[in-house]
Amino acid sequence: MTLDLLIQLKQIAKSAPESVLEQIARHDSYEKPEGTAKHLRQLIYLIHERDCELDWETMSWYPHEAISLASYKKRDVDVFAVSIALLLIFDLCAGEDSDAMESMLGKLSDNYISSYQELPDRYREPILAGVEMLRSRWPDELH
Repeated sequence: MTLDLLIQLKQIAKSAPESVLEQIARHDSYEKPEGTAKHLRQLIYLIHERDCELDWETMSWYPHEAISLASYKKRDVDVFAVSIALLLIFDLCAGEDSDAMESMLGKLSDNYISSYQELPDRYREPILAGVEMLRSRWPDELH
């Protein structure tokens, strides 16, 4: 993995306005307002204090669950791109021998590739590069 790619993916998340982060936080539909607020606090902490690097021990639900659920919202371009960028960072940083969840496994199919190709330029190239790295890491998962 190139450091430049990781920096580009992190920049997608770091440049997201708080309104996009609020939308991501709302995707855990089982949560009451206080749960959504906790997702948002943890999401802001993840991006700005932890440099987008997830701690699986303390962040596997807040904010990971909301990020994962938001990554299915292909029609909301900013929410989709920020969520996918964060999931890519998690999996790329975890390494091949990690016990961490593989957040992107279901999002490497050709169906998703077409969604990534439709993203605006500022998102498309780093996301596609990250996806290709994971596809080469997990070739058996693409069938």
